[in-house]
Amino acid sequence: RGTYVLDYLAVPKKIQDFLAENNIVYTKHIPTQYSKQDIVSSDFVFVMTKDQHEEIIDNYSEYSDKIHILEQYVSNKTRDI
Repeated sequence: RGTYVLDYLAVPKKIQDFLAENNIVYTKHIPTQYSKQDIVSSDFVFVMTKDQHEEIIDNYSEYSDKIHILEQYVSNKTRDI
């Protein structure tokens, strides 16, 4: 799931090659926009940037206690990954 999803973009060949070289099976992942149901049904929602955090909080402030910046959650540092 993502905050800004362009579903017509494919996984770059370079990334597919990296996955193959590391014996990671690539399946045709289709990116999708997060939804309110994703937020409601989750115990935690982790994002990678302050902008993503702010966007989801702006849209679903009633669930703000579930939404965390990953770096801050695991290391107590506030920075984008």
